[in-house]
Amino acid sequence: MYEEVVQKLQASFGAGSLSQGRRPYIPSQVYMLRLEQVAGELWSWRVINDPVIDTSNMLVTVRGEIQLCDAIRQGIGVAVIQKLEPTSIKNAISSAESEAFRDCCDKFLMGWRDIANSREWGANPHIKAFVSNENPLNAESYTSIVDQSFNELVEAVNGVTKETCSVCRKLLTPEEYQQIKNKGIRYYYCSNHFPKQFR
Repeated sequence: MYEEVVQKLQASFGAGSLSQGRRPYIPSQVYMLRLEQVAGELWSWRVINDPVIDTSNMLVTVRGEIQLCDAIRQGIGVAVIQKLEPTSIKNAISSAESEAFRDCCDKFLMGWRDIANSREWGANPHIKAFVSNENPLNAESYTSIVDQSFNELVEAVNGVTKETCSVCRKLLTPEEYQQIKNKGIRYYYCSNHFPKQFR
């Protein structure tokens, strides 16, 4: 049930869903509508404890959590208090709550397909694959991370690797793999696509 619901939640919101600010973002109302349409009574949102109002730094911090089926994700939101008056403090609390809500949605990978291109982390090959649906997140591919890590360690010791080139997806040879490791490069490349600046 969870996997089916979360896959629908992670679908793109489509063109025009981003609000343009200092950094493009998806408004909390858009997330809330998607959760209602897809999950219905299977989800809930709550603020954890009272907002923390820091008058010396003119900030409000709100912590909240979304429960989806049996999964819980927590988020934090911070907002600036414009003036020390009730209306301004209330507005800051509301803004911080919305940010905490969006932070929770982000932890369910909601909106990634829409905002990845505007974020530095969106350049990561694994994120690109997820965003473009080349390798959608599913339970089978992530069932045993511990076993996978152990197998990678054994293969590295034996001179075998399952790493593929970030460009063409070709399996790297042990020599190509070692060259990447020796140079401390973050992504994997075969000899045909090895960046010139690292040669």
